[in-house]
Amino acid sequence: MNLSKKHVADKPILAVIVTHSHGDHYGGLQGLVSAEDIKSGKVKFITPKGFYEEAVSENVLLGNVMRRRAGYQFGLNLERNSTGQVDVGLGKPFLGGGRSSLLQPNFEIEKTGQTLNIDGLELVFQLTPNSEAPAELTLFAPSKKVFFSAEIASHTYHNVLTPRGAKTRDAKAWAGYLDEAIDLFGAKTEFIVPSHTWPVYGHDKGITFLEKQRDLYKYVHDQTVHLANKGLNKDEIAEEIKLPPELAKEWYNRDFYGTVKHNAKATYQFYLGWWDGNPAEYDKLPQVEAAKKYVEWFGGEETALKKANESYQKGEYRWVAEVLKHIIFANPENTAAKNLQADAFEQIAYQSESGIWRDLYLAGAKELREGVIVPKNPVNRATGFLSALTPEAIFDYLSVTVDGNKAAGKEVALRFIFPELNKNILVYLKNGVLHQSQTRINDKAEFTLTIPKTKFVELLTTPENAKTLLFSDGVSFEGDPFKFKELASVFEPANPYWNIVTP
Repeated sequence: MNLSKKHVADKPILAVIVTHSHGDHYGGLQGLVSAEDIKSGKVKFITPKGFYEEAVSENVLLGNVMRRRAGYQFGLNLERNSTGQVDVGLGKPFLGGGRSSLLQPNFEIEKTGQTLNIDGLELVFQLTPNSEAPAELTLFAPSKKVFFSAEIASHTYHNVLTPRGAKTRDAKAWAGYLDEAIDLFGAKTEFIVPSHTWPVYGHDKGITFLEKQRDLYKYVHDQTVHLANKGLNKDEIAEEIKLPPELAKEWYNRDFYGTVKHNAKATYQFYLGWWDGNPAEYDKLPQVEAAKKYVEWFGGEETALKKANESYQKGEYRWVAEVLKHIIFANPENTAAKNLQADAFEQIAYQSESGIWRDLYLAGAKELREGVIVPKNPVNRATGFLSALTPEAIFDYLSVTVDGNKAAGKEVALRFIFPELNKNILVYLKNGVLHQSQTRINDKAEFTLTIPKTKFVELLTTPENAKTLLFSDGVSFEGDPFKFKELASVFEPANPYWNIVTP
């Protein structure tokens, strides 16, 4: 922003366009503009339809598990050097520190072809849902001849299923949106600006770029379906598919981020799920139990480790990684097995073209040797995180923190009234499930709490101050406050540092 003010113009921001529902695209919003200016409409906050709901779904309900996996995908604990992290595939590491913002948009793009004039600049939008994100858009500035492709076209093969975990993306629709963009904007386009990477200059070069990115996604999609129909499973398909030279030779189609192997498996999963049709794969033993059986069949840990060392010397790193998982999950104290698997992970990492393949293998190697790294003073982001959510989203989040065993047999009904939001929400626990309703106004509640949302967030994040909060200004209640405590007793906070490479 400072660079723009210095070299372009020092003018106020009138609008912010967030192309899709991923945290690295909206998280820094309040570093640019104030929440008050967005709430009042002074600054337009423009997003694709469904942005807020999808941002909540992807980054809140599954936020804990995704953050842990993202630590592997982006190598967040790796040293930045020649044997550590050099890249994250979309460019240099782009996830900074500080707080992340999730604000509700005040203007949604609802259809392709919708136009908007911002301070004399006309923009034409294209909706591309379920492509690189569940809610996404691209846009075209006719007077500038610039097409902003968001992340549906970039200088790398993107992920059809991100390793950190998310909803699998629709590769067929993704290719279709690129084709549609060529039809809508191609004739007038001179410049293409993707997210994360550099622009493409020139009409002919730009159209070739869009066409070959389109055909990249369509080729892997079509060939995955073709091979699945021949009876190959996802692992076999991933080994089989190779891009034709006319696609593979392009820099922007290389496996720097997403990969052909990974995306073939993702496309298989998108259509057919995790099972390959073989009953032997359908109800397998849990991994620790299976690991003990494998090691027994190998002839014991010592024999298995000896064979793994022999395979390592032959350069069979993928096989070594697979076999040693069984030894480690059968006996996580076997340091020799952990060190050898770490060696194998490193060799796979150093041979990987993809930045995130490199990072996730090196992250696994580091934890095998050093254990899970828990920060000495972990940052508590709960207050900021909950403050950004609507009450409904907060209760949605709380519903997935319920421990089903603790909730069994309990029935509790509470009512929460947020006067400044004009919301009256019945929250009730029944059959081990937490529900919420704004239509059951007359249903009886054992405890009713009238409270501003800011104080409700405070109540959730600092329960030790409950008594003070319940008797503070603007807060009133009826019924038995211990019912709130009873409900809270079934919530189980998630562990953000769970084991991955060990059981």
